Amino acid sequence: MTRQKERVLGEGYSPDDEEDMNVKEVAKMWVYQACYRIPISKAPPGAWVLIKGVDASIMKTATFCNFEFDEDVHIFRPLQFNTLYVLKTTIEHLNSSELPKMVEGLRKISKSYPLAITKVEESGEHTILGTGELYPDSIMKDPGSFTLRWKLSAFIVEPLERELVEDIENGVVSIDWPRKKLGDFFQTKYN
Repeated sequence: MTRQKERVLGEGYSPDDEEDMNVKEVAKMWVYQACYRIPISKAPPGAWVLIKGVDASIMKTATFCNFEFDEDVHIFRPLQFNTLYVLKTTIEHLNSSELPKMVEGLRKISKSYPLAITKVEESGEHTILGTGELYPDSIMKDPGSFTLRWKLSAFIVEPLERELVEDIENGVVSIDWPRKKLGDFFQTKYN
């Protein structure tokens, strides 16, 4: 129900360890029908609804239950995918004042795209791991994820030979070379 307090149970919640639990108030609720959002005041258990006011405490998945419910509650199993992350995209902000906006954009990506993993490397680079070329490309073009200017630093497909990565990063080889020169370089050095 709208204006009702709900317990938001995160992926790490258990009845023994309630650290991953937040209490939030549901501001509004809608049911999606085609391109329309129909406002509702309450929804039955198991209904698919849009909920406003609770998303700040959710990382990828969450379980909701009534605040007044006293019994032990268990969460739904978090989403599991049988995939390999084969594409690593590194991004950086153009203006240092936009770092908080970029971090917020990365949080939105983590919530909106279940297969995406966003993390900060030891060097301070922000990376997005994806399952193929199309997935990170869709993420980077999503207007809801980034409302700022960013620079794509590297786009690495795994497995890639370490020598080739170093040659690309050090400018030994460039994609701007003519095809013949590029082909000759790869045949002589990596064949």
